[in-house]
Amino acid sequence: MAKKKVKKTNKKIEEERETKKDQLSEENTEEDKESGKIVEKSIETSHSNQLKWAVGIMIGILAIIMIFYGWKYMESQYDYMNLEFQKTQLGDVIFHSTRIPVTDQNNQITGSYSINF
Repeated sequence: MAKKKVKKTNKKIEEERETKKDQLSEENTEEDKESGKIVEKSIETSHSNQLKWAVGIMIGILAIIMIFYGWKYMESQYDYMNLEFQKTQLGDVIFHSTRIPVTDQNNQITGSYSINF
């Protein structure tokens, strides 16, 4: 009689193990489906974040380039004694060029004369 109880308990234990395995496998498939959705969402969000950063960095680089270009342009033109000078560099030589107004005997402006210093 003791042997029958042991056999029954062994069979019950094995059945319980199998039912637990079945339940775990069902839960795992549900978790896999959910984790797949989570992975897809995380990939989409990471792509959108990377795109935002890339666009932001490109805009920042363009802004820096435009600021330096404007600074160099503003630096190359200046006024001195009501004459507009433009600074140009050819190799190692720097030229300051302007247009000087030419007047006649009645102090009427007849034209301009370009000069480089």
